Amino acid sequence: RQKSESGDILAPWEVRDEFYALHGEPWDDEYSPSDAACKQFQENYTWYEQHYNDFSPGGFSDFALMSSAGGLFEGTWEGMGSGTATMAIMCRKYPGKLKTWLGQVKKLVMKTIKRQYELAEDVDAQIDFVWFWDDTGQKGRPIIDPKLHAKFWVPLYKEVCDYVHAHGGYVIIHSCGFGESIIPNWIDAGIDAWQTVERAALNDPARIRKNHGNDIILIGAVDASNTVSFATSTEEVREHVKETVQDAVYEPEDACYVPGFTHDLLDCPVGNVRAAVDAMLEFGSMKALKNNS
Repeated sequence: RQKSESGDILAPWEVRDEFYALHGEPWDDEYSPSDAACKQFQENYTWYEQHYNDFSPGGFSDFALMSSAGGLFEGTWEGMGSGTATMAIMCRKYPGKLKTWLGQVKKLVMKTIKRQYELAEDVDAQIDFVWFWDDTGQKGRPIIDPKLHAKFWVPLYKEVCDYVHAHGGYVIIHSCGFGESIIPNWIDAGIDAWQTVERAALNDPARIRKNHGNDIILIGAVDASNTVSFATSTEEVREHVKETVQDAVYEPEDACYVPGFTHDLLDCPVGNVRAAVDAMLEFGSMKALKNNS
């Protein structure tokens, strides 16, 4: 625990306020991107827009332009000194201070996203989706009570989602760990897709589809932690991918699923990785879904 010069233990917000008083607050205008950084951002987006429909051998057939401004949840609890334990104390004992804190984080996120959209629109580029980096779960359970998440964080997500949707974009949230109990909150906030769907954290794509239908797109779910890492045959990997696609897809005409690995590929056998990618292409395309329906 951090202490003051007099030896008193500082409360979480006192630690935070002391830090920002010394180093400045990230939402202050003085920390806005420089003109040179803004110009580089526009040049990058212009290049991608020019190549968006380039189907030549050296071009791109299909991709989306992504923007990101960090996260509203992970960006909060990581800055609370004692992490999730302090976050729980703040939710229950100091809700007013927490709301003030969250409002500042949301202000920074919204300011960043709005600036990115303004810069993109100035050069006729379209940001297709905004990506949140927002770990909300651990193995078998969320980091926070879903009711507290709904109370404090859903209104903030909704404001961001409403802005992005109004500008023709979509919102994807990356969240490691168990997320099933938080899905209703993400849906209420307007989040379009959830990326990772970690099987090792006890998420079940089939159960998610049963409970939530096509209300949220799933991205990932191919188990990098267990199957792809430790399968003793490529056929085992192939069958896992096939089953995952069957579980995660809503219906052939409205798949609501993008095949992908649940997380980083750490020391996985190359043959297993290759088999997983081949199986995703084999079973996960729209053509394959329609043929197998």
